[in-house]
Amino acid sequence: MSFDTKLFSAKLTSVLGQFATSIEKVSLETSIPVHRLKVLLEGKTEPSGDEVLILADYFKCDYRFFISNERLTAYEQTEKLFRAHADELDGSDRWLIQEFLFLCDAEQQLQDALHKSRPNTPALTSKTRSWRQQGALAAAKIRRHLGIMPKSIHTDIFKDIRSLGIHIFRRPLKNAKISGVFIRHPIAGPCILINGSEDFYRQRFSAAHEAAHAILDHGEEASISFKWSNHDRSEIRANAFASAFLLPSEILRILPDPNAWTNEDAIKWCHKLKVNAQTLAIALERAKRLKTSSSQRISKIKVPRIDKDDPELNNEFSVRGHDQLKLLVARGLSRYFVQLAIDAYQNEFVSFARLCEILLSSEAETREIMELYGVRSSHAS
Repeated sequence: MSFDTKLFSAKLTSVLGQFATSIEKVSLETSIPVHRLKVLLEGKTEPSGDEVLILADYFKCDYRFFISNERLTAYEQTEKLFRAHADELDGSDRWLIQEFLFLCDAEQQLQDALHKSRPNTPALTSKTRSWRQQGALAAAKIRRHLGIMPKSIHTDIFKDIRSLGIHIFRRPLKNAKISGVFIRHPIAGPCILINGSEDFYRQRFSAAHEAAHAILDHGEEASISFKWSNHDRSEIRANAFASAFLLPSEILRILPDPNAWTNEDAIKWCHKLKVNAQTLAIALERAKRLKTSSSQRISKIKVPRIDKDDPELNNEFSVRGHDQLKLLVARGLSRYFVQLAIDAYQNEFVSFARLCEILLSSEAETREIMELYGVRSSHAS
């Protein structure tokens, strides 16, 4: 079967456009000469095997994307997403989203290699016409599905979401208006990205919101959520799901009269429930437990960011280890993902070079990460 140079040319042209980059920049960062890239773009010659692999590595995708029509990557979804939100996504955020998809794909490969079965993501439907009620009912069903007691507060929502068969990562996006991204990857399945630059309690709400898209928006392949967006019904439903998942009615009913709360009381309950004041005030007002005037006052309270416990940053490590964890979280690498990658390395499913690639790290950084997790690399250099 002859190589399809036109297909390769079209794929390369497409990714250059998607990521708003130039052949000069690609040449500089891949060492493939500019004149060679121009010839490949024109479809005048076949790329070498090394060139295909280098470009696939550079664009963080399966090499088969460039040489076949198999649906192995999420480029179709991102192409539509980037086109629809061209003004909201600059080149840096597009690259972050692509790296996030690379991590989702890698996570799925690691799970498969380690024989960790992926739970089927529940796909819920509702007969009620109210989109807000659909979200609330779905949240109650998911809490029961996860075995969460009605009055229980789960502190690690990211773990809950993974147990639903959804890949979730947090990375800081440049556009502060974006709270989350949902993409249905053709191989990895539902994937959600949370804007890691946001306040941690806001990240929890965004995580539940994006999980709602994965569970309820059956025909949707990709979407971007913006802060407090109510521009369409699916966003209204996702917000209702997030609120009901984090703050079920059983909890709201037993809280002391919130109309009598001082600012200090409100902050105390925000910390106990692990939500921001605005989220709590809206939920209480809709549950008819808070007057509008009190809701407006509580919504404006700023909950100190420093007091918000992130389950990724617990105290089992040393001060130096804690600082390293912060760097990993900032890079978008969850403790679950890092442990998965190290387990695969120890079981010889991935090489040390592949481990570095998966962890988006240099060799020296990878050794530091392994040391943090109590593992010694066989690469002494």
